[in-house]
Amino acid sequence: MFEGLSIWDEKSPDGDYAYRKLQGTYPVISLSFAKIKETSYQNTRKVSADMEDYVAADSLNALSDYLMRYYGKRVIILLDEYDTPMQEAYVNGYGEEMAAFTRSLFNAAFKTNPY
Repeated sequence: MFEGLSIWDEKSPDGDYAYRKLQGTYPVISLSFAKIKETSYQNTRKVSADMEDYVAADSLNALSDYLMRYYGKRVIILLDEYDTPMQEAYVNGYGEEMAAFTRSLFNAAFKTNPY
């Protein structure tokens, strides 16, 4: 992914390729919200039919906790197309519900996540 970019050729003071040595050594959760284009809040947020919002919102925090304990390193979370669900929620009339859920999800996954 980084081959051909300056970061790929970046060397540490000892002459090693600093970032190449790091590659693959941290657990990574990579998510894309690009396909989340539902017409209702319930279908957008659904992971399991009976899952409560607070459980779904805490899921990335819990997963990163498990990964950190297993690998002994903090987790990198990559998120692409984070705005797609909010755009769909606005267009389809469930923006307030989606904003509240997204706020909880992002708070647990990014802001207060020590893992």
